Amino acid sequence: MIVKPEDITLDVLDEVAEEWEQDRLYQLARDEVIQLGHEYARARIAENRLEMQCMIRARKMRMLGFDKREVAQLFGVPVRVVNKWMKGMN
Repeated sequence: MIVKPEDITLDVLDEVAEEWEQDRLYQLARDEVIQLGHEYARARIAENRLEMQCMIRARKMRMLGFDKREVAQLFGVPVRVVNKWMKGMN
């Protein structure tokens, strides 16, 4: 849209400023959500790593003769979580 200098009024300037502000807010919200998505992905990776470390340690403890309830208590998790960690272990 081409605007002639004589068509520029306070109302037109206010309208343009409002459009710019709306676009700026839209971009800020979009950028924030993208950043949160990246943080979420990093947190999930860290959570999976930590759970894997806990599973390995719990399995080693079971091989050393620890009871599942004791392992659960030491990790501060329900016994069902320890049972999940033990799946596939012979």
